[in-house]
Amino acid sequence: MEIIVLDIMGPFEQENINAGRWVITIWDIASRYGKFQIIATKADAAAALQGTIMWGEIKKGHKLKTLRTNGGGEFWSKWMSHWCMMKGIMHGQSLPMHHEQNGCTERFNRSIMDMGHSILRSINLANTFWGYAFMWEAYTINNIPNK
Repeated sequence: MEIIVLDIMGPFEQENINAGRWVITIWDIASRYGKFQIIATKADAAAALQGTIMWGEIKKGHKLKTLRTNGGGEFWSKWMSHWCMMKGIMHGQSLPMHHEQNGCTERFNRSIMDMGHSILRSINLANTFWGYAFMWEAYTINNIPNK
């Protein structure tokens, strides 16, 4: 877990069953592991990210060196910048409208969305269950062997 890239999606039209309308996706470049987390508001993104970073450092035993985000204000607050500085994390920003710089998270998002919607339609689940369908797809993607 040396370099992670993240993106935020939302707001979704339909709240999920747990009152979430936003999704944060975090992609570890080295392991190709993607984490998917549902959050209620965009303001919850920084706290969710910090929790994920601490979880990853404990679980993997590696310290995060680089964090790359888009220009979203939720990741560029003084508090978040100070936290990254205290942890020794270099926080980089992708250029506006250059989605290819965060291509791995954009692809992860697209895969989750496509497969999740297919699940909802195929078993006739209500749209409020989108969070569970998307989490299942993130789990599936993470457990498919890759290079």
